[in-house]
Amino acid sequence: IKQNETDWGIFEMSIKTGEKKRVVSTLSASEDFAIMPDGTFLMGNIGKLFQYDPSSGNDWKEIADFSSVLGDFYRISVNAKGDRIAMVAFTGKKP
Repeated sequence: IKQNETDWGIFEMSIKTGEKKRVVSTLSASEDFAIMPDGTFLMGNIGKLFQYDPSSGNDWKEIADFSSVLGDFYRISVNAKGDRIAMVAFTGKKP
């Protein structure tokens, strides 16, 4: 949910009550993420791949740097097994 221009977050919502609870803030100016089979989140930012584990209480952790070969990417998807990741990359201005 984008609260405003700078405060973006990933929320969970109760289907019964409609109550929303922030899970984690997104990385700066990033909005697309994927959920791994183990419940962790993946998100890209400035060509780097980050992972967040909701059960850890820690912040996003950089797990890979693709900036020298892909530039930046913003779309990300993971298959059901969690052993393949697809990313959409771009150079220059974000499409």
